[in-house]
Amino acid sequence: CASKSVVLEGKVALEDVIRTGFDLDFYVEAALAEQPDKALLLFQHMQLHGVLSDSVTIVSVASAVGQLGLIKRAKIVHSYAICNGYLKYLSVGNAIIAMYAKCGNVSLPRLVFDLMEERDVISWNFIISGYSQNGQASEALFLSEVILDSEAYTNPVTKLIHGFCLCLFRLLTSTKEIPRFCYKRIKIDANLCNALMDMYVKCGDLDTATRLFNDIPPTERNITSWNVLISGYGMHGYGKEALNLFSQMQQTGIKPDHITFTSLLSACGHAGLINEGRKCFAEMKKHSVSPRVKHYACMVDMLGRAGLLNQAFDMVQQMPIPKNDGVWGALLLACRIHGDTELTELAARNFEKLAMAFGIMKIDPEMSVQVTNNLRICNDCYSAFKFVSYVYGRKVAVRDAYSNFLALSLAEWRRRQKGQVEALAPQKW
Repeated sequence: CASKSVVLEGKVALEDVIRTGFDLDFYVEAALAEQPDKALLLFQHMQLHGVLSDSVTIVSVASAVGQLGLIKRAKIVHSYAICNGYLKYLSVGNAIIAMYAKCGNVSLPRLVFDLMEERDVISWNFIISGYSQNGQASEALFLSEVILDSEAYTNPVTKLIHGFCLCLFRLLTSTKEIPRFCYKRIKIDANLCNALMDMYVKCGDLDTATRLFNDIPPTERNITSWNVLISGYGMHGYGKEALNLFSQMQQTGIKPDHITFTSLLSACGHAGLINEGRKCFAEMKKHSVSPRVKHYACMVDMLGRAGLLNQAFDMVQQMPIPKNDGVWGALLLACRIHGDTELTELAARNFEKLAMAFGIMKIDPEMSVQVTNNLRICNDCYSAFKFVSYVYGRKVAVRDAYSNFLALSLAEWRRRQKGQVEALAPQKW
């Protein structure tokens, strides 16, 4: 039988899975861990080979579609679940709600939610989080009050209240009432305090966030408690306070994680603490935390803010992991602020291509990919956009400060003989 690591590395085929009796649900779960696109491909192969799916498989597929944000695929999965009678399972209904919410749709998950014969705390959590994540805070607040008034759900539901707090963070006039509301209806624990701290940090009320942190018994504070407050200090420019809090955390014996160092590096960057930031970055290996692309982006941003553009560029060049738009974007912003035109052009060129790649991967195939830059896009990038549009058969619209261009779909390319890029008059998309 194959192991999950072998599955994730792509070293086992579906036929091998069927022949050796490897559990299909486990296979889908493994492929889904970091490769949702492969999970969908596997599901298609299952249908072609006549392999029967079950409710667990549908939950995994729905999660994959949600991660990719493909609304049309989401409707197909929903229809498949209806036709095969899987919606009678509570777990499938919950997965469909979460899938639609991640795709940016709140009307369809609400319909699924309303038609469910049975609901649990997870159902309420998903629908409330879906409303809050998609900007409908008032509806999320209404549903939160409904469930908290219900006698069927009197136990603390941390995730539910977390979603409730996230949606309320935009309603600044209501934040003063939240602690009293929560103390009255729900037993406060460390996790709920963490959620409240996060909300107050985002609202700019560090005093209340600090007071909530101090209210948590020292023995109950977890890594999230420290991370939220460290991040809060960093967001508001209190770099030294963030470093002091980090020292206190180490004294308690709690080991920092990658989120801790992201918050610290960001705090040092905003406060201009270059030497301290370098020291934190060097300490990551000491704490067995491997630097991720986010950490490199923070370092590039920190060096760029200080005007150390050559050092920032050297760090980008020496990165042992693939660069993303966050890294190039940080370098681009720093170059523009300090007027380095040569590095600006180089960073912008890579940033545009990354934006294009992200759009191809994440945007529905039937939708156009639109790339905008307030600088001038070079001819090499236009050629790259034309080539990608032709290979993937996607409609790509590109606009810079001087003109708009349209790279046509595959069928249009063939009709126009090798697909010459058509210059369009300025227009609003």
